[in-house]
Amino acid sequence: MSKKVLFLIGVLCFCWGATRAQSVNQNEVLKQCTSLEGLLQKLPDEFLKSNALFILDHGVDFNFSKDLKVNKKNVMLVTKADLKSNPAMCYFLFHTLNVEKNKARVVYSLNYKQNGKQVIIPTTLEFVKNAKGWVITNSKIKKAQRYATK
Repeated sequence: MSKKVLFLIGVLCFCWGATRAQSVNQNEVLKQCTSLEGLLQKLPDEFLKSNALFILDHGVDFNFSKDLKVNKKNVMLVTKADLKSNPAMCYFLFHTLNVEKNKARVVYSLNYKQNGKQVIIPTTLEFVKNAKGWVITNSKIKKAQRYATK
């Protein structure tokens, strides 16, 4: 093979490896975000019984594995149209999902409807990656905000 072909193969392998590592890191960070005990304690029981976790596909470039599961629940991306057709859906909305080599910062909210009101629980997490994996170093779960729905 020519040197150019070998060079291109090397570049492709490097890019694939970097994308794969980013996907694995995002998987681990998302698992912790969507299973954060202090946040899930604020959810009504009917949402905890769901067989899936929903993430609104809006504003953040997600590259997690399509087969990602958290506590035996499938993680699924949903659109705004999905929310319109199922307004009772409980979902996560990520505003910031910065995952770097050894640190991550995530700003997101848990959203659901209850008693005719939209409930939003804003959350911020900071992580560092050590030999054991991603560890939360700072977490801030704000008080639930309730808004009348249309």
